[in-house]
Amino acid sequence: MMRRVARSAMLAGGLLLLSAGLAAQPPPVAAEPAPPVGLLVPGGDLGDAAPPTGAESWYGLYHAATGGFELRRATLRLGKITHCGATVPGLIATDPPGAFIVVSGLGAVREGPAATAFFGHRFLRPGESLEVRLRDAAPARLSARADSVVQADDGPQFLRYALGLAPAGPGAADVFYRASFGGDVLPEVVWVGDLDQDGRPDVLVRVPAAGYSTELRLFLSSFAPAPAQVKLVARHYEAGC
Repeated sequence: MMRRVARSAMLAGGLLLLSAGLAAQPPPVAAEPAPPVGLLVPGGDLGDAAPPTGAESWYGLYHAATGGFELRRATLRLGKITHCGATVPGLIATDPPGAFIVVSGLGAVREGPAATAFFGHRFLRPGESLEVRLRDAAPARLSARADSVVQADDGPQFLRYALGLAPAGPGAADVFYRASFGGDVLPEVVWVGDLDQDGRPDVLVRVPAAGYSTELRLFLSSFAPAPAQVKLVARHYEAGC
């Protein structure tokens, strides 16, 4: 009987020590989230974007002297700008000057040429496509579709419009933008190239927002989980007056 009591006491003491040991273990450390991608436009207001803290590494997309575009490290000059008759916080300029856009959170990118497949203002109507090619890489294809197009007094109304990206050739495109819209403000492809330096196309699109406002949206390939081609990583709101 005494041996059974002693054994029970020893087991109880062991369980208490084990519980105390488990409680003393520090909780697992969660992996740090990837830094958010920032997107700003020189001369534009900050909109609803968080003001830069100075800890980010900003890169500007510049027109290269030899043609095309190049990625260069940029310093931001923030201040007050006048927009739609109001004084608001904005990005006055960059150093070096002349950046088309500035981006942060791209990871281990390097300064140098940014392979470019398209630059301009292109609205793809449903059924249209645009072939884009990066250097010697296989071509890719941007394409658009819509469930229907309804004629209204202020112009065509596009219902459930979709913009997708796929390798050139047959096959369904990966849809990365969906919306219904109409009127004077239409989504347009602005730039297609390799911004994150992974050899695959990234897409910059200006899309309709409320009223006459627009939103610049950046879709990057390196952030997209397979089988997606690109993923929305940043947006910059452009208020209309």
